[in-house]
Amino acid sequence: MRNPTIGRRDFLALGVLAGAVAGCGVAPTVGASIVGRRRKYTIEFWNSFTNSEQRSDWTEDYVTAWNDTHPEIQVDLVVKPVANFAQIQQIALAADAGPDIVYQDGPTQVIPLAKAGQILALDKYAEKYSWKKLILPWAFATSTWDGSLRSLPSELETMVGYYNPATFDKYGWKPPTNLDETEALFEEAAGRGLQPLTAGNADFRPVNEWFVTMLWNHYAGPDALYQALSGQMKWTDPVFVESIELLQNWFRKGYIGVSAADYFTTHFDSCYANLASGKAAMYWSGTWELANLPSYFGPAAHNKEVWTWANLPQLRTGLPPIINELSISGTYSINAKSGDPDAVAQYLGWYFANRKAAAHGLKQLGIEPPPLPFTSSDWLPGTNSNDSRVYDQLTLTTQKGLVGYTTWTFWPPQSDTYVIQELDGVITGGTTARAYCEGLQSVFENELKLGLVPSLFKPASY
Repeated sequence: MRNPTIGRRDFLALGVLAGAVAGCGVAPTVGASIVGRRRKYTIEFWNSFTNSEQRSDWTEDYVTAWNDTHPEIQVDLVVKPVANFAQIQQIALAADAGPDIVYQDGPTQVIPLAKAGQILALDKYAEKYSWKKLILPWAFATSTWDGSLRSLPSELETMVGYYNPATFDKYGWKPPTNLDETEALFEEAAGRGLQPLTAGNADFRPVNEWFVTMLWNHYAGPDALYQALSGQMKWTDPVFVESIELLQNWFRKGYIGVSAADYFTTHFDSCYANLASGKAAMYWSGTWELANLPSYFGPAAHNKEVWTWANLPQLRTGLPPIINELSISGTYSINAKSGDPDAVAQYLGWYFANRKAAAHGLKQLGIEPPPLPFTSSDWLPGTNSNDSRVYDQLTLTTQKGLVGYTTWTFWPPQSDTYVIQELDGVITGGTTARAYCEGLQSVFENELKLGLVPSLFKPASY
C-alpha cells in the first residue's frame, strides 16, 4: 500500500467478497445526538492500513487533531480490512448505509455512484470552503460530472523511472531520454544478465495500465491523447497502435519481465528487491512507490543502497523533454444518506486546507499529497529530496501544461477496465496491437456518447 488511506493499488486489487458481509457499518444518521443544547454529530470515516505506523500517523494528523478542537463534530475512524474494503463499502451503500465519507478510486469510479444518487453534489460546499481556489484547476475540473462537483481529490501522482545509482555507476549508464537510448540501455542490461525493467502484476493486475499509460503519453503524446479522449481522434490511429506495438515488442524481448509468465507471477516485493540488489536496471512506476521503496534501501533493509528517480524518456521525436502524467489516485465524496452532510463538509474543508498535515505525511511516510498548489517552502525539513523534488517538478510542468493523462483518472469506467484486462493478450502475443486498439475504440465510443468521460484539461501545444 502506498499511503495510509486505502490507495489505488490496494483498492483495485481487492478480491471478490463472497456471501453476506458482516459489520458493514450502520446508516450514518445514527451519528447525530443532542448534547445539552447543541447537536453533536459523529462522522463515520472508513479507512484501511497495512501497518501500525501508517495508522498511527494518519490518525494523529487527520482524526485526533480534528477531534481535539471540534467537540461538536467528532470523527470516528472505522478500520476495515484491506482485502474486502471495496466490497464492504459497495454493499453498505446499496443498503443506504456505509460511511459518511465515501472513498473511491479516482474520478472515473465516482461517476457510477453519482449516477446512482449514492453521493451528493458538492457545489454549495465548494463555494463555502473555496475548494475551486484551493484545489489545482485541472483536478477540480476532473472531479466534476454533469456540471457538479462530485468528489474531492485526495492524492496527486505521476509516473517516473526509479533506479539504483550504484547500478548505473557500475556500468556507466545514464537515465535514457529517448527511444534509442532506452532500447540501447535495455539491450546492454539484458546482455549483462540484468532485467532491464523489473515488473510484475501478480499482486495487482492493473499494473497493465501503468504501461499503457506510460507508452501512450511518452510515444503518442498528450496532445494525441486529448484528441482521442475528446472524440477528435480514434484509438485506432497509427500513433496509438504503434505505442502498443512497441510495448508488445518490449515484452516479447524480455525487457519487461523475463517472460510473460514471469511478469504474471512476479510480486511487488521482488521488484523492489531486484532494484536494490542490482538485478534490475530500472523500475517504471508511480509516485506511490515513494512510500514503498525506503523499506528496501538503506538502514531499514540493512544495506547501503540508495534509490532515486529520473523522468521517463520521450519515445518519439517532437515531444517535449519532460512530460508528467497527472493522476488523481483517490477521492472523497459525501454519502447521500449522511445524517449531517454539512458537518462532513466542514471536516473535509478542514482536511483539504490542512497543508501542514499533507507535508508531514510526505516527510514521514512518503504519502502523496492532494493536488494543491504546494511550493518548495511547504516541505518540512528532513523530507526526502526524492519526494519533494517530484512534487516541485510537478508544479512547474503543470504550470507549463507539459502534462499528460493516466488511464485510471481520465478514461471512462468500462474503457479503463478494457485497458487493464485485454492487455494480457498483447503481453502473451495472442492479441495484436491493432486488435487491442480496435476493441478499445468500440467500448470508448459508447461511453463517450453517454457522457462518461471525465472532464479534460488541454495540454500545452508543442
